[in-house]
Amino acid sequence: RRFADFLQELREKVYPRDRPGGGLLEVAEGVEDPCVGDEQREELEALAAVYPQELARIAPIWPVRLALRLPGGSATLRFTFPPSYPQGGPCRCELQSESFGILTHERSILEAAEAERGPAGFPSVIAMFQAAQQWVEDHEAKIAAAAASGGVGAARALGGELEDAAEAPVDAWWHQEEGEVDDA
Repeated sequence: RRFADFLQELREKVYPRDRPGGGLLEVAEGVEDPCVGDEQREELEALAAVYPQELARIAPIWPVRLALRLPGGSATLRFTFPPSYPQGGPCRCELQSESFGILTHERSILEAAEAERGPAGFPSVIAMFQAAQQWVEDHEAKIAAAAASGGVGAARALGGELEDAAEAPVDAWWHQEEGEVDDA
């Protein structure tokens, strides 16, 4: 139990939730890592101004890593800036969620975000986040259906977006209680 409390405490330090004044960790003047470029710093400032409650950043270390909370609060888009971002290469974008409804549609959400990625040399985090945010808002009913049914029924009803689950038999091992799997 103490170990779990330690991990939760560490998680709250790194990815704070419901921080007063927003999710962005404050970086004192002059404390920012010198490897963070001016364009990266400008994009971080823009993100903090536009999304103060949704943004969380591991600060002031480099490389720049940040998370933006999607609507509903059950998922985040995580971005990592490479050293020469945005001029030298695109940022890395990942979806993290514990919600089965979101995970069922992970590919579609990431495709929507990637479709808005700007050309090399242009910051793209805001556009990518807005696209993912819009996809989640537009498909709220699909996400709720997938979460409510555990995925298998929702995948069939939605045309089999979750191929593996749609093909799974109803008595598949992951649908059984823990003791039933051990006995088999």
